[in-house]
Amino acid sequence: MLQHQNLPHVDLILLSRDLSPPREDVWEGIRVQRGVCLSVHRIVGEVFPGDPHRIASIARARNQARAIGEHPWVMFLDDDVVLDPDCVARLVEGLVRRPEFAAFAADCTKTMIGGWELPDSLAHVGMASVLFRRSSLDQITFRWADDKCECRC
Repeated sequence: MLQHQNLPHVDLILLSRDLSPPREDVWEGIRVQRGVCLSVHRIVGEVFPGDPHRIASIARARNQARAIGEHPWVMFLDDDVVLDPDCVARLVEGLVRRPEFAAFAADCTKTMIGGWELPDSLAHVGMASVLFRRSSLDQITFRWADDKCECRC
């Protein structure tokens, strides 16, 4: 990606199920991001025989990936999510405007009302495409539970 000192630098962690090449539409969505400099990293959420659920492998991969990179912004992106060209820059902008928030997520399921408005609180944060402040991410341990959405854990 282009390196420009005046743009926010983001470590984008592409969470994959395996080491097969990323889908072309997903990779193109990463390549066309405007207004940010991305350092793309990839981690595989390996499923272990004792894992009770796929989300266990995802949580483990997120915990492993927390230490990857060095930039102040860290974005986790699932390998089946296609980003709009301004997505990452808008998430960074949202977190800059709301310093009390640890993370913002893109609405890749189109369930939010009001588009890019910045609500005071949300009942759900989609974890398939979420941007964290690195300073907040350092304080989080990802986990899962049978009775809770991943974002509530």
